[in-house]
Amino acid sequence: MKAPVLVVSLALALAACTTAGSKRQTVDSVSSQAAPAAAAAVSRFRAANGLGPVTPDEALNAAARQQARAMAEKNLLSHDAAGSFWNRMNATGRRFTHGAENIAMGQRSLEEVVEDWRRSPEHRRNMLQSPASHIGFAHARAGGRNYWVLVIGGTAPRGPQPGM
Repeated sequence: MKAPVLVVSLALALAACTTAGSKRQTVDSVSSQAAPAAAAAVSRFRAANGLGPVTPDEALNAAARQQARAMAEKNLLSHDAAGSFWNRMNATGRRFTHGAENIAMGQRSLEEVVEDWRRSPEHRRNMLQSPASHIGFAHARAGGRNYWVLVIGGTAPRGPQPGM
């Protein structure tokens, strides 16, 4: 009698494990409206570190929105929520030689998330990539939580450079 109960209990437990991670939440909003403000904040940070500015790029904004939506739907902080980073970058139709992505979840404002990224060595390094010239930015909201994505792209010249 105990064996059937154990089998049913195990089956229910396994079913819960497989459906818990696959439950999607409704996304309330996804926007790149703050991309110019994000570019300005990142550009100020870069200038303070001797680097040139970045400008918003609509193709990168679209890639950032795709990632932000996927993270929000899945309630997941993951660089692979919408597929691999370079697959998403290549799908923009732009050919960047350098790129990076900063993601975050939970911060209440653009200022707060940029400050958190500046304090993190890995995120800081991404924002300070010397060949970076363009960014995409997106914010999504779902389940009462904010999801943030900054995509950074740049093109470095190929081959030997004069004076190098």
